[in-house]
Amino acid sequence: MGSSLYEPDLSTLRKDGNALSMTYRNSLGGNSRVTITYDNLKSSWSGEKIVNDKPFSATDGKDWKGFFIHLTMLGLANGEMCEFKKVSESQGK
Repeated sequence: MGSSLYEPDLSTLRKDGNALSMTYRNSLGGNSRVTITYDNLKSSWSGEKIVNDKPFSATDGKDWKGFFIHLTMLGLANGEMCEFKKVSESQGK
């Protein structure tokens, strides 16, 4: 199983009118990031995942859970720094 963890870069927290945004960077290194924006006036989320300076996924939505599922559902991109772990047969069921 492959995974990567994106951690918040607090220095990127920005307020622009009614919107707050922050960038999360891949903790394993490389040049991949996810930027998430919340628009308080519209009560909606938007996000974009960039992998090695190329857009990989983007979505928006009003419900956090649905928004986040759609933002991450494509999984890992080719060239994205990730960690692999063996999944035992009992965990895979």
